[in-house]
Amino acid sequence: MFEGFINYLSYLTLKNGKSPKADVLILNSVSNLPKSLDYLKPHKEIYTFLDNDDAGRSATQTIKSVCTIVHDQAPKYSKYKDINDLLCRKEVLNECRHETNQSRLHDSMTSVNQSVTKNKPGRRMKF
Repeated sequence: MFEGFINYLSYLTLKNGKSPKADVLILNSVSNLPKSLDYLKPHKEIYTFLDNDDAGRSATQTIKSVCTIVHDQAPKYSKYKDINDLLCRKEVLNECRHETNQSRLHDSMTSVNQSVTKNKPGRRMKF
């Protein structure tokens, strides 16, 4: 269960596009939760990916009061507003790491090039 469609798309992105094997419910707002409770009740297990805010926590508690087994996934992204925020920050972090690695590679190549120009022809270089 997802609070919004963007959160579901973010989940799919994090899972490399692999769709879950279970039913998926997208509320589009936690205010739609009461309309979905009858749909949720017959399901054996519910996995919630709701926002880390008061509304998301309250909705999760409501679901737990109606359904037998509820797996709240919000703690997995507790440092973020929601799963989309996690994805966005992860992408930024990956870009920063890529830029840092590119910079290190450039520095290493520059160092090797400087060593090559300092050595005389026919002399062995140590790597």
